[in-house]
This record gives sequence, structure tokens and C-alpha cells, in this order.
Amino acid sequence: MALIFTIPLLFLLALIFRLRRKLPYPPGPRGLPFLGNMLMMDQLTHRGLAKLAKRYGGIFHMRMGFLHMVTISNPDMARQVLQVHDNICSNRPVTIAISYLTYDQADMAFAHYGPFWRQMRKLCVMKLFSRKRAESWASVRDEVDSTVRHVATQLGTVVNVGERVFELTMNIIYRAAFGTSTVQGQDEFIKILQEFSKLFGAFNIADFIPNLSWIDPQGLNNRLVKARQSLDKFIDTIIDEHMEKKRIRKLSNVKDDEIETDMVDELVAFYDEQVSVNELDDSQNGIKLNRDNIKAIIMRSRRRCEGTAMGAIVLDLQPGLGLGPFNLGMPICEAFAQIEQRPNIYDVVHVKYFDEEPLKLDIVISFPDHGFHLRFDPWSQRLRLIEIFDVKRLQMRYATSLIGGPSNLATFVAVYALFGPTFPGINDRDRSVYTLFYPGLSFAFPIPSQYSDCCHDGEAELPLEFPDGTTPVACRVSIFDSSTVKKVGVGALMDKASAPPLPAGSLYMEEVHVKLGDELYFAVGGQHIPFGASPQDIWTELGRPCGIHQKQVDQMVIHSALDPRPRTTLCGDYFYNYFTRGLDILFDGQTHKIKKFVLHTNYPGHADFNSYIKCNFVIHVSGSFDETNCKNSITPSTKWEDVKEILGDCGRAAIQTQGSTNNPFGSTFVYGYQNVAFEVMKNGYIATVTLFKS
Repeated sequence: MALIFTIPLLFLLALIFRLRRKLPYPPGPRGLPFLGNMLMMDQLTHRGLAKLAKRYGGIFHMRMGFLHMVTISNPDMARQVLQVHDNICSNRPVTIAISYLTYDQADMAFAHYGPFWRQMRKLCVMKLFSRKRAESWASVRDEVDSTVRHVATQLGTVVNVGERVFELTMNIIYRAAFGTSTVQGQDEFIKILQEFSKLFGAFNIADFIPNLSWIDPQGLNNRLVKARQSLDKFIDTIIDEHMEKKRIRKLSNVKDDEIETDMVDELVAFYDEQVSVNELDDSQNGIKLNRDNIKAIIMRSRRRCEGTAMGAIVLDLQPGLGLGPFNLGMPICEAFAQIEQRPNIYDVVHVKYFDEEPLKLDIVISFPDHGFHLRFDPWSQRLRLIEIFDVKRLQMRYATSLIGGPSNLATFVAVYALFGPTFPGINDRDRSVYTLFYPGLSFAFPIPSQYSDCCHDGEAELPLEFPDGTTPVACRVSIFDSSTVKKVGVGALMDKASAPPLPAGSLYMEEVHVKLGDELYFAVGGQHIPFGASPQDIWTELGRPCGIHQKQVDQMVIHSALDPRPRTTLCGDYFYNYFTRGLDILFDGQTHKIKKFVLHTNYPGHADFNSYIKCNFVIHVSGSFDETNCKNSITPSTKWEDVKEILGDCGRAAIQTQGSTNNPFGSTFVYGYQNVAFEVMKNGYIATVTLFKS
């Protein structure tokens, strides 16, 4: 009887001892038995992971069922994973659906990094997507002509452009991959692709708790089997047809360079039914593919056709005012707010700036999928110019008419008819571009070299048409403020655009004069905020703060705008945050009097970029508000070398935010003087100024 209890007890002790011998995991949130942290799945967004990183550090561990997950948020650790140990961490995790539908990772996308993956990459570069192969696809342009002719026959009727574009895409890829655009069962294959897409993204409890795979409450196992059987039936027919053609060509002694081949022909050339898994991973045997490899590669290349065709978005065109939600003169932080409100539309956003000299070139927010970008003045950080650089990707609505996009080409005649007559434009012979101007709006048209004489001396008969009866199509549209400049276009004309003037009494970029150790003076509102003022004084002078945060324990950290802690009962020093003024005010937790001011420059490349509007401060070193003495004044444009000439050398700097999980932009340097400290970026520009009273 004692053995019945002794043996399980010994087994349990051995299991515990074995687990304790393993190296510990990084810190992380504690999970439930068996489930782990699966109940937190809805929190695993980039913001949720950032909050967890603040609590557990730059590397933390989570357990999803029996699946262990490690999150990296520290730039130094990310460099180790993505660069130093890239080969070790390059394999993609696979789910049950991915493993089954890719024939046990027989394709290139999910194959483990090794000899087989390198052979597949070589095959793609040298054969499937080589220059010679691209040239052989020139015949697919016939599909475009066929689509255009079909649309032309529907004159006077409604045409579903999205459906036609999707059909065109399918035909082009079929012709490139299979050598024909009339594959039998094409509609059925589209349904297979859509089913694959759903299965790849479906939640399967067995991916996290393998012991529950037999339950299958969602019926995923049956769906996987049916989807793969349907795919096998379709692709096996294609492979057999190409193998039969290969056999016939071999019997007929036809040379390979005398026939037109497709992607499947290239894959079949490396087909070997007897090849084993070990041979596939042996780089000495050359490239060999079995039937499952060919199926998986074809499937991966065809997944680009799944889903529906995406049409161009439509934005309201307002000459001299803006485009859609983006208005000329708006601060850059408001533009980012508009983007965040529409993540499904503006899903790909690029921010470009000159890191070494952020005041030299514009800050540009680009939308490559929609063909336009926003140019912000680097000093005022206000929108000065909107450029549509790919008119075929963006539809613009003017009044009740549409122009631009793939279906409404912005031809010269169409522009002239929509916006009305105007003065002759400017012909830039160096760029072969003719620019037509309207108030707050310009269109640039490319002029072929053979028609350059049509725009002699910068003038032409409008609307512009070439001798062969064609008319140019706009290659660029510029939207600008016409109150200060009349003509903005390409080249040097682009630099003439400026943000519209601020309305009278605007507090944006209000000058904040600083008397060190004494007070701040706001030039527009006329408020004087001295050290020692109370929170009631600040509410009276500046209004309600945008946020209230407790000061963190780390003396080198000001605060976090995403701090989830309650903002009511404050037990220590606390900040009033005025993000719209670029200002933080620190109060003593005991006396409730001002002890510090923090002024932000909002330069791109800093961790706090886009958290504040730029504070236009003027620090008067002389001790008085002498606006005529600019030599002894420090502004956001003053570089650190100039600050040292004014205040003298202060010795070594303290390094701030080095290795921080919240700052992927690198470290900054803090220099202290009497009553003031400067946080300086690596490019020599001031990021923040902290004012205090010694």
C-alpha cells in the first residue's frame, strides 16, 4: 500500500528537481496553470507590450499554454537577436495549419534556415524571378489591353473597376506562373486560396495546448484536410500537364531556348520523385525538388491573389487649403492624430527627416500606398506643402467630380475642363515638365522630348494637346497656401511654399521668455509664472493641464505620458503636463509649489517626438527680458556648441536613457549649469531644457 503513494511522490519530486535544474526564464507576468498568460492575448498590442516592458524590463517572458514566448523591447538586446544571432533566431514559428498546408514547411517562406532555404533562394534569384524570366512576361501586357478594351465597350454603363482589376491580376499571375490565363477551375482555386487565408489566421487551441488537439471544437482539422485535398487535386493536374509537355519536348528534341516556359516549367526541371528529406537538406547534391516542394512554392507565390482588389482612396481636394483631413498650416502632431484615427486607411506611413541637421530639410510624412506626402516646415513644424507624387494611386474629389486614380486620369484636358481656364504655365526644359498653376494648386505634366517645341518660350495654347491628338497626364500635384506665394511646383518652385500665417492671438509657437532662476513670461498671453507658484495659480494663468503625472523614482526620467497609475491622490512630486505648449511643470509634493520647468523642442529623432508641440523659448542669460540682445539668448535653434560659448564649459555630461526600453533612438547627454540643465541629442541640438532655482 505504501508503494502506491511512494512511487508517484518520487516521480513528482524528480520532475520538480529536473525543472529547477533548468536555467530560469526572464521575468514576466505570472500565468495560470495550463493556460499560462492566454487570458492576456487581447492585450498583446504594441501599446500593451510597451506597458509590460516598463514593468518587467526590456526582455520578459510569457507562457501561452505550453508555448513559451520572449518579448524583446531593448534596442541592445534587439540588436543581439536581429543582427548578432540572426541565424539562430531566423526560423519562423509555425502553427498546425501552417505546417499542414505548406506540406510540413516544404516552401521557402516557412522553411527553417539552412541548406534547403539557401537552395530555394538561389532558385528564385537565378530562375523563377531572374531578368530573363521578367522579360518573358512581357506577353502579359496583352491582358491589360484586353481589360482596357472590355471597359471601352461598356461606354455609358456602370463598370465595377475593383472586380475588373482583380480579374486582371488573376489572369496576369496565371499567365506568368502557368503559361495560360484560362486555367480550368479558376474560381474554385480562388475559393481555396481564401480558405487557406482563413485557416492560416484561425485561432487553434491545439497550437498552445497540444494535448487538446483531439477535441477540435472548431472543426479545424476537417477543414485543413479538405482544403489540402482540394489544393492537391488542382495543382497535381497542373504539374502532370507540365511534366507531360516536358516529356514530349524531350522526345521531339526541342531545345529549351526555342520554347516559352513558365514558372512551373522551371520548378519541374528540378523535379525528382525519389528525392528524400535528407537529400533536400544536402547542399552537395544540388537543387532537387519533390512534388510537395513544388506545390508549396506555387501556393506561396499565388497567395498574392487572395482577398479582394484594393481601390484607391478618395480625398477631398481643397486648393489652397488642404487634402482630405490634412489642412495647410496644421501642426505635425495634429497630422499624426489624424493618421492614428484611420489606421485601416493610412496603414503604411513613412516619416523622413535629416537626422544630423533637423532644421535644414523638411519633415516629411509619406504615404507610399496612396501616392502623396506632407511636407512640414522644420522650424515651425507646420504643414507647408502637400504633394501628390503618384496621381494614379489617389482619387481626388473636387466639388462633385473625381480626378486622379486608376480610372480617372488627370490629363491636361480633364484638368483644364474641371478647374477652368488659367494663365499659361511654366515649361521647365531641363526637367521636361510643364506646370499649370491655379490659386493654391498646381499640376505638373511630363513633356516628351519630341514635343518640347509645343511649349516654346514657356507658353502654349491651352488646353495643351500634342500633334498626334494625345494630351499629357499629370505626374505631380501640389497644394499650397496662395496668400504668400502664387506659384509652387517642382524643383526650385517647391521651396517657395510656406505655411499660412497664424491667426491673430494664436498661442501656437508662442514665445516663452525665460529669466533664469526667476520666472517664465508668455509673450502672447502676458502671463508671468514664477518659481514657487501654486497649482491654483497655474490653472488661473494657463488653464487646465493636459495631464497630471507623478514624478518617477528615476532621477533621469521626467515622466511617461502613458503612465497608467491613478492621477488623483499624489503622494510625491508631480508634473502638470501642457503638451500643447511644449511645457512640463514640476510641483513639490509637500509644499505644492513650482520647483522645476521642463521645456521641449520636439525634434524628430528624440524619444518624446510627437508627444509635445514645440516650445518656442528664449532664455535670456543676461537676466533681463532684453529682446534686442540676441547674442546672449538661447532658443530651440541654438546648437550645443553655441550654448557653451554663451555659458562656458560645464564639464562632463550625464548619459540619459541609455539602454532604456522606451527609447529606440539612443542615448542623450545632460549638461548642468546653475539654475538650468540641457538635454542634448547626438546631433548637437537641444532636446529639453530643465529650469530650477538653486
